[in-house]
Amino acid sequence: MKQKIHAKATLLTLIFILGIGSVPGRAQQSRPRLSDAMIRTLVEHRLMDQMVLRNDNMQVLVRDGAVTLEGAVRNVAEKKRAEMAALGIDDVSSVRNELFIATTDRSDQQIADDLAGEIRDFVFYDVFDWIEGDVRNGLVTLHGWVREPWRKNDYQGLAERIVGVRGVDNLIEVLPASAYDDQLRISAARSIYGDPRFARYASRTLPPLHIVVDNGRVTLEGVVGSQLERRLAESIVRLGVMAQEVENHLRVDEEMLRAVQGPPPLPDQRLASNENDPRRYNSNNRSGKFEFRGRIDGEVVFHIRGDVVAVEAIQGRPVRVERFQFSQPIPSQPLTGFQLRKRDGRGLVELLEQPSPDNGFTAVIRILDERRGDDRYHFELNWRR
Repeated sequence: MKQKIHAKATLLTLIFILGIGSVPGRAQQSRPRLSDAMIRTLVEHRLMDQMVLRNDNMQVLVRDGAVTLEGAVRNVAEKKRAEMAALGIDDVSSVRNELFIATTDRSDQQIADDLAGEIRDFVFYDVFDWIEGDVRNGLVTLHGWVREPWRKNDYQGLAERIVGVRGVDNLIEVLPASAYDDQLRISAARSIYGDPRFARYASRTLPPLHIVVDNGRVTLEGVVGSQLERRLAESIVRLGVMAQEVENHLRVDEEMLRAVQGPPPLPDQRLASNENDPRRYNSNNRSGKFEFRGRIDGEVVFHIRGDVVAVEAIQGRPVRVERFQFSQPIPSQPLTGFQLRKRDGRGLVELLEQPSPDNGFTAVIRILDERRGDDRYHFELNWRR
């Protein structure tokens, strides 16, 4: 008898469990479908929660569970958000998104400025990624490289949220994962930003010079303050980093020097000459002259500020001075008729920078001699106040 009672209890328990498990299914099947009016109300409420529906800027139409969104939104992100909000409502069978980006009086330049600011302020944007955006008639095209796939989508999201953007074409490339490339990135960054000549950029929240590494190839992107810094950055990477190839895409921004504190420092190596006698300076003369004679090997950059001559031996042996002489120091004021004249020497002698307030009124001259051994060089600078 006890066995029969136990068996009956077990059977009732199974029936009870199975019955409970089937109740929600039957209830769900028996739940009446939401009416079109109710779906519309729910969609509108969610659109307001998503801050997409405001001041009757759009209309929600529902027919047999199919939703149509009509009206204007401010950007691509709002258009996408509205569609996802409607799809999240029960019994919505489909969503037809006919929303358009409201025409604004914002110019492409204003949109581009906002885009640049959003990219710079992005918390994960660093010196190893490089992103650029072009804007034409409100359409944004993104170019560049990122190290993580998810960052590509994040940059697109930044662009889509900008007011006035009508569409985004995302052409950003994802760099391959490589331990060797990671080592090159770190080595190049340390070599450039650890150099005293780039110290004023290293202290910024986002340094302006970016290092992109792809399968052993290093590409320098961004802006620097002078042609000299552009060349120096490339030389530092070529000499100090074991890269397979180096491409220099750095641009010179005339406002870059104004964005940092003070003029660039002079190199430590200062030249001296017994021929230069400050007692013979004639400050009343409106014209001035600097003349140099010496032997140079490889690549050398002269920095001439006032009557101080500092040099950087980029490649080759140090400069051997025979003589140099000022008729007067280079004045700290705008000059006219500033001219470099090469008198002797087999290599290239070029003026990289004229004296200006941005560089502390420093003349920068580059000499490049690609032949073996040194050669005698003679050049002079002339100017008028």
